[in-house]
Amino acid sequence: VSFNDVLKKKKLCSGISPNYIMNIPVSQVKFDQANELQNEKLDRLLSKQGDLITAVNNLSSEIQELKNEALERDRKIAELERSLEEQKQKNSLLERQMLLIEVKERSSNLIIHGLPTDINPNQSLEAHVKDLLKNTLKIESSLSINKCYRLGGKTVNITNRRRNQSQTRKPAVNPVLIRLRNEAEAYLVMQNVSKLKGSGIRICTDLPPALNTLRTGFLTKAKEMKESGMIIASRVKNKGTHVWLEIKKNGSVIWERADQ
Repeated sequence: VSFNDVLKKKKLCSGISPNYIMNIPVSQVKFDQANELQNEKLDRLLSKQGDLITAVNNLSSEIQELKNEALERDRKIAELERSLEEQKQKNSLLERQMLLIEVKERSSNLIIHGLPTDINPNQSLEAHVKDLLKNTLKIESSLSINKCYRLGGKTVNITNRRRNQSQTRKPAVNPVLIRLRNEAEAYLVMQNVSKLKGSGIRICTDLPPALNTLRTGFLTKAKEMKESGMIIASRVKNKGTHVWLEIKKNGSVIWERADQ
């Protein structure tokens, strides 16, 4: 005999419908099962919520670590940029110092452009230069020339495409470099170079390549300004590591700096 049969007999004795009585324990069981199922679902949700909170906390930690790494990276980059800028300044200062040393070493040198090559074969180049300094520049002081030689040069080929003709220009007269006893003697010569006007000879200081490039640029600029009628005279000056252009405009007797 099953448990349900016994329960039915007892309920019949009490006058209550067996079907109604049997629904009570069955409903309770379903309720317990549903409740247990809901509890399981709730537990799973709570577990998932806990996992989600843990994941969010981990993600927040990772984000903070990334932020810290980014801040550290930015700090290192800024430090590297400062170090690089300091190194650039040091390099620039070193370059200026080296340039100044080279200028000082060349301060007693002068370069003579346009000095003819067809000189007296019995006269040395140095003797020819001394004649130029004494007779043309009218320098009575005895100058000591420690070095005197011509610089290298090359032939320039010119092609006239319009006439379809080719001609070769004679090699330009190579400039002459002289080294005087000291800077004072070189300065004395430069004070008298205006006496060379119209002779085709030009004397200038011996500058390092970087400064000589600047001087060449100023000379080209001055030539263009003269050809356009903007100025009547020009001169390129240098002092230390600085080179600049001075001009005289039409109707003016004042020298003005043209590179400002």
